[in-house]
Amino acid sequence: MKKVIFSAAAIMCGAVMFAQSNTSSVTSTGNGNGSIVVQTGTLNDSDVDQIGDMNDSDVSQIGASNRNDVDQDGNRNESDVVTLGDNNRTRVTQGYSFATVNDDNVASITQTGNGNTATISQANDFSSAGSNDNISSQTQTGDNNRAYNDQDGDLNQNTQSQTGDNNRVDTHQHGDSNRNFDTQLGDFNDSDTNQFGDLNLSSVTQTGMSNDADTDQFGDDNDAFTNQGGNSNDALTIQDGDFNYSDSRSFGDNNNATARQNGNSNVSLIHQGGNVLEGPNNGNSTVTRQTGNSNVAHSDQYDWTVTNPATGAGTYGGGSSNDNVATIDQVGDFNDSYVVQNGDDNTADEDQNGNSNVSDTYQTGNDNVASTDQDGDSNTSDVKQNGNGNGSATTQNGMMNMSTVLQNGNLNMSTVSQTGQTHMSTVTQTGDMNTSTVTQSN
Repeated sequence: MKKVIFSAAAIMCGAVMFAQSNTSSVTSTGNGNGSIVVQTGTLNDSDVDQIGDMNDSDVSQIGASNRNDVDQDGNRNESDVVTLGDNNRTRVTQGYSFATVNDDNVASITQTGNGNTATISQANDFSSAGSNDNISSQTQTGDNNRAYNDQDGDLNQNTQSQTGDNNRVDTHQHGDSNRNFDTQLGDFNDSDTNQFGDLNLSSVTQTGMSNDADTDQFGDDNDAFTNQGGNSNDALTIQDGDFNYSDSRSFGDNNNATARQNGNSNVSLIHQGGNVLEGPNNGNSTVTRQTGNSNVAHSDQYDWTVTNPATGAGTYGGGSSNDNVATIDQVGDFNDSYVVQNGDDNTADEDQNGNSNVSDTYQTGNDNVASTDQDGDSNTSDVKQNGNGNGSATTQNGMMNMSTVLQNGNLNMSTVSQTGQTHMSTVTQTGDMNTSTVTQSN
């Protein structure tokens, strides 16, 4: 009877030991391929498949229930995976069997924590040309983070770094010589980047919680930079064309920055909150839409004292600006728009249709409203509001018209309408509750 019990116990022990064992599979077809797999812990699984010559794969998994899958098809591809923790997932795909060339790609994944997922795909799934000389790196520190990178083409570069929990980053690059950099510090941040073309650059930095950034670039030589510091900020950048540039910075909470550019050589600058050391800059919104070529749109929403109106140069005040709204729409070529909002609940709307128009709006105080609408060519509008509750409406249709509005005080109202050519209007209001209406035409 004791022998029967002992035998049964031995069988159960063997079953438990088998259930807790690690599993590794390595298949290499070709010449000079190398693979190193090190697994420490229980229930880890690694699958490595290599077809071609001089490929190299290194896998290290320490923990429990981690899963790794590496597929390399081509020559001189390299994959390095290091996982420390439990229930992590990694997948690397470099090259497809039907492609003629899939050479010299490099993939690196490092995970520290639990429940993370990292995926790298460097393979041209649209043609038989293959993908070559691509580099992708993913680093995850924390729990339940997700990173995905897909690169089709040659000489693309991707770097994704996540520190915290429940962050997500998703990148797709199709073309040649594109670059993407994602850095997430905090929890529940989300970044999506799509680049179709050549020589595009995207950089996203998120520090805080629940920030969201979306970047789409179609064309060549476009640059997009997004920096979010705080919580629940939202940024959207869409650039369609060549040589466009976008820089969106949001420091604070619940800020919204949207930049849409169609054409070539356009520039969009959106700055909400001067830096992470300033006072709160919350609830600001900027929407910039530009269609055409060589347009420039610049919006600043923070405590900023302009010392040189010609260039916008100034100094940080260290205070806060909240709940401001700026909207810039430009259609045409060589238009320039600049909005500065320092205070709370200010609204600025600048619309320009034509070529070589210039519109500047400076608001210091609270509850100011400024609207500028220019249709034609070479029109200029300058609005400065200092105080609270001021209103300005400027409309110019034609060519080479000029309007200047200066309001110092509270509850002042100015309306300027100019139709035709070479009109000039200057309105200066000092004090409270002044009204002015100017109408000129030829």
